[in-house]
Amino acid sequence: MEWVIRERPYRPKELDYSYLLEFTTKLHGISQGEKLFTRIPPEFQNELLYNNLVIACLEKGVIRLSLDYMKKMRELGHPISHLVFNRLIILHSSPGRRKMIPKFLNLMKAYKVAPHVSTYNILMKIEANEHNIEGLVKVFGEMKLSKVEPNEISFCILATAHAVARLYTVAEAYVEAVEISLEAFGRIGQLNRAEELWLEMKSLKGLKSTEAFNSMLSVYCKYGQIKRATGIFREMEINGCKPNAITFRHLALGCLKAELVEEALKTLEMGMHLKTSNKVRNSIPWLETTLSIIEIFAEKGDIVNAEKFFEEIKKANYTRHTFVYNTLIKTYVKAKIYVPNL
Repeated sequence: MEWVIRERPYRPKELDYSYLLEFTTKLHGISQGEKLFTRIPPEFQNELLYNNLVIACLEKGVIRLSLDYMKKMRELGHPISHLVFNRLIILHSSPGRRKMIPKFLNLMKAYKVAPHVSTYNILMKIEANEHNIEGLVKVFGEMKLSKVEPNEISFCILATAHAVARLYTVAEAYVEAVEISLEAFGRIGQLNRAEELWLEMKSLKGLKSTEAFNSMLSVYCKYGQIKRATGIFREMEINGCKPNAITFRHLALGCLKAELVEEALKTLEMGMHLKTSNKVRNSIPWLETTLSIIEIFAEKGDIVNAEKFFEEIKKANYTRHTFVYNTLIKTYVKAKIYVPNL
């Protein structure tokens, strides 16, 4: 590649320079990487090259120089990648250096870099490693407030953290973590572990909230175990907890998974009569459950119901994700109907 730059048998492209800068810095050190950077044509000294240079410096543990380049990027108007801040957080994840993490998160805001799900996963893993359930729950809550959708790694961190949490705390935060972990184990298909947690939560603290029942209800409904879900629903009523709109939405999904379509439609209708705040309708659990319902209607080619609930999540701007529209398209394909203006 160096020969290409010197002899110029062809014009290198952006990625060529990017790879060369990365390899040069890793193999020959930062000083050689900086020299190479100055030899790269100005039109290619863009955000990709700068981000690569900063990350390369961080890989070598040279933090001050990285921060200087980040400052220069800001002056030049180049966006900074979330990967840069991820690396900074990881470098300061040891107990003696963690006090710097809030400063980097504030710097992230100042540079207008939106936290990525991977950023939150790193923060959650740090708290999990310290067996800090309260901190773990706090980070997970901040992720939801920021409307960043947790992925499977997020739920695996939660589930793993719970395995040792009882050894360190029986605080109120632990109970909240158990509720979150129920969903986590449900996500990764460990129903038996979710059921163990449910029994543990009942013995640890009397179940007095609808949310607690909904957490287990959602796990059973996700896998179409409607009899068990119905049992939780009855237990909810016995304990004096009123089912809310999301309770019926979970139950409707469970009915559809169990091929009980008529019961599902009746259950959905019951839930629609309940008052639901915009906060709930825009929440990730509500939107994900509704999309799962649409997916089942799509598989059946049920255009009327698929369109009805599609309009609902469209109002919450969930249709900004391509996979949501793909579900609606699948409905028309299954129904063998051509819609030219889709």
